[in-house]
Amino acid sequence: MDKVSFVNKFKYYFDTSEPDASDSRCNNFNIIRIIAAFLVILGHMYFIMGQAANLPIFAGQGIQIVGVKILFVLCGYFITKSWLSDQHPGRYAIKRLFRIYPALIVLVLLTIFVLGPVMTSLSAGEYFSNANTWAYLKNLILSPTYGLPGVFLENAYPNAVNGSLWTIPVELAIYVLVPLLTLIPVKKKTPIVGAVLLTLCLVLNVCKAYLFPAKQIVFWGNDLLQATDLLPAFFLGHIFSFVDKKYFNWQIGLIAFLLISCLLVNAIPNQLNDLFFPAALAYFVLSFGNAEKPVFRNWFKKSDFSYGLYLYGFPIQQIMYVLLKKANLHPILMAFICFVIALGFAILSWYFVEKPANKLCQKILSYIPKRKKEEPTPTVA
Repeated sequence: MDKVSFVNKFKYYFDTSEPDASDSRCNNFNIIRIIAAFLVILGHMYFIMGQAANLPIFAGQGIQIVGVKILFVLCGYFITKSWLSDQHPGRYAIKRLFRIYPALIVLVLLTIFVLGPVMTSLSAGEYFSNANTWAYLKNLILSPTYGLPGVFLENAYPNAVNGSLWTIPVELAIYVLVPLLTLIPVKKKTPIVGAVLLTLCLVLNVCKAYLFPAKQIVFWGNDLLQATDLLPAFFLGHIFSFVDKKYFNWQIGLIAFLLISCLLVNAIPNQLNDLFFPAALAYFVLSFGNAEKPVFRNWFKKSDFSYGLYLYGFPIQQIMYVLLKKANLHPILMAFICFVIALGFAILSWYFVEKPANKLCQKILSYIPKRKKEEPTPTVA
């Protein structure tokens, strides 16, 4: 590559020119999603390598939790906007199911029929005749199942083929929740229901921390109390979706985020930090994503590999731990290696599963007319 080509490439990926206002994808959100997915992989790497005691902690929580909360902020923000722009329940359900299920189905089938037989300590006959092999299919009905017979039994984090799947039922529940948040009629469309539920969720988290820290309420294989840790991030994303973009300022957001994260985290109770940190995180993430001059607008502009990274990251990390255990690599280096491999799988998932599924989804939606809007969706100043 000559000097001119290198400079042009640099200018393309770090574009400081005036953005095209008509381009809805002219933002920094794709690079934010990739960074969040990497943070999840990085945090998980410490557990998978048996080094949880050395896990990077940011604002009082594991780095992987920060990554998941970023993804849930974006979920609350964009899913709410999607519903408000097209409030047809059938169209909304189709879009949401096509976003989650095609890649999830392929992942689960590849895990059972490829990863399992290759990595199990059992014979093929023993593996496929074991009822627990087929129980893994319960992931498709939103009942998290983590283990496969004879797979990763001797790993530092054993019996967990894909520890990331527990958030999928939470995300599907959020998809159902979003339309309900806008049902209560008010004079001006505001996120009042989301704000009330955010408050209730924070109160529940405080009660959980002080009164029943080890309590579990399991329904359909899901720990409902564990899910409440992520809901404040979602509700904040939902609330900010009603705010006009002109009120987002990433410089102010960065200052607030750093102050809350680095200066105040040790000066306030953890339960209050459950509000302040997600609020600062949400404002900064959404401000940076909506920046007036989105410098990273051309990164992954026509693709979204974050879901594939999230799905394939954990099993690839478990496999690489088996293969490179004797190399005694640092978790950060291992995380980068796993990230690159998972990105390869995410690219394949996007082009061969998610993108074709999206085209099929759009074709189906073309036969279902949008519901007529009674009035434009107002914003909160």
